[in-house]
Amino acid sequence: QITLLAVLDTWRDMKHLRGGLDHCAVRFLLAHKMLAFMGRVTRSAHPVASRDMCWALHSDSQQALCGVCVGDGAGWPEIRRLGLPLWCRSASILRGVAEALAKVQFRRNNEPEECALMYVALGKQSALLALYKATRNKKLA
Repeated sequence: QITLLAVLDTWRDMKHLRGGLDHCAVRFLLAHKMLAFMGRVTRSAHPVASRDMCWALHSDSQQALCGVCVGDGAGWPEIRRLGLPLWCRSASILRGVAEALAKVQFRRNNEPEECALMYVALGKQSALLALYKATRNKKLA
């Protein structure tokens, strides 16, 4: 039943993309959806297998795949479970994911320390300084 739900959910996502995913991306997305449904049943998060990450690595539609797999509020555990930094070949996609992750980390507790590493790695020290000023942390601002 879980496999059937994963297949139907993947098919629904593919219909919305109107053929925006290639064969390799569909295989990765199907594995990701199956693990997500299994995680809901067992209440545990399992990482995507390395063989499935290879499918994502060989995909020509990685931008669409990232858009489907990584939601707006995805945190580091979700991105790590997907193995996204291992299979994403585009630096611009990784930068976008890292920026979104930094924003999510900051919004969680309004603590600039939570997202400082991401902003420094992206070379956005001015944005980090603005966050420290916005939180009125005069010692570090």
